[in-house]
Amino acid sequence: MNEHKIKKYYITLTVVNLVIALIFTFLPSELEISERVKTAVQVNIVFHGAYQGISRFFIWVFELISKDNPNNFTFHIKFFIGFAFVMMILPFLSAVFIFKSVIFEQEYQNLFNLIFLSGMVLGGYSMKSKFKDKLTPRTTS
Repeated sequence: MNEHKIKKYYITLTVVNLVIALIFTFLPSELEISERVKTAVQVNIVFHGAYQGISRFFIWVFELISKDNPNNFTFHIKFFIGFAFVMMILPFLSAVFIFKSVIFEQEYQNLFNLIFLSGMVLGGYSMKSKFKDKLTPRTTS
């Protein structure tokens, strides 16, 4: 999957995030409307922060490391690709515990964490694809 498709998924998840936040805001609840709006905005910010942070921060760290030590270029890229896989796998494991708390303890507000986790998975995938691009040599034609 290329960066263009990842951006498409990011936009789609952003729209889903906004729809869920609007539904949560206007559903009847024991929380005041200001608390519901605040929670919806916080979830939206955390989603974008997770995606943007993971997909960009580690590229910046890599560039700092490779500037100081260019000899281990391939090792650094492979390390960060492995880290990207971890960043994609851990949210799935967390989702299991979220569903457990929702099913057995009826804590439905924990479903909001799935939005944050989707941002982590997408950010990890974006990071992995950027590092794979750095690993494959480019040919000029």
